[in-house]
Amino acid sequence: METPTVNDLSISIATENGTGSASANNILFKAIFKMGIPCSSKNMFPSNIQGLPTWYQIRANADGYMARKDTIDVIVMFNDATAAKDIYRVRDGGIILYDDSTPLATNLKRDGVQYMGVPANNLVQKLVPASPLRTKQRNMVYVGALAYLFGIDMETIKAVLEDTFGKKPAVIESNLACIQAGFDYIKEKGYTQNICRLAPIADGNKGKIITEGNTACALGAIYGGVSVISWYPITPSSSLAEALEYYLPRLRKKDGRATYAIVQAEDEIAAEGW
Repeated sequence: METPTVNDLSISIATENGTGSASANNILFKAIFKMGIPCSSKNMFPSNIQGLPTWYQIRANADGYMARKDTIDVIVMFNDATAAKDIYRVRDGGIILYDDSTPLATNLKRDGVQYMGVPANNLVQKLVPASPLRTKQRNMVYVGALAYLFGIDMETIKAVLEDTFGKKPAVIESNLACIQAGFDYIKEKGYTQNICRLAPIADGNKGKIITEGNTACALGAIYGGVSVISWYPITPSSSLAEALEYYLPRLRKKDGRATYAIVQAEDEIAAEGW
């Protein structure tokens, strides 16, 4: 039996683009960061609106090692289309967390790993009225499951939800209920693991912020004097323009008037024309 490490963990989350997994993944990542544990994330997604596979990888390491690891300790297997390959991405002795609302296919079983099933679909159907939100909030169940397994306090999760959806109390309540359902289910099933324990580090991330490349580029453009932004969405650069939309009103004001213009054009060629 392995001796659990402390604050040294690699997680990969396999989902489908357009199902709302980005929000769930960010909640999980920000919770680990809020605990003071050095961590990084990488989103590998296709250039489409919906339907293709996407993977999100988190690495937490007390010594500050941020590069993605070749070995995956835990994989969240929430995409049937990639499951047959995903089961071999996790290391021997690792964990496969999957939605067992339906039985696991025979070809998705392998030796040397620990399977943990959580009926995410079934749990969400009881908690969320029939709506497009149900599919998205299914992902919140694995956030709760991982939180219990690795020692992320629910108060930390709640604080991150409030930071993220501060002006939407109904959204906070609904997401928190789904996360709590995953947390409670894994706890009641008696699942345990000997891979890693996440423990808070006092002032571990003091003076640090969470950012990514496109947001950093947007901030650089603002302080560099950008005044006109012309763009078209659904590209890898979308988050750059979205960051500009978010930060410009806060950082570029003069006598109460905007000193910039943002144009979302009807297509890429029109955006270039501006």
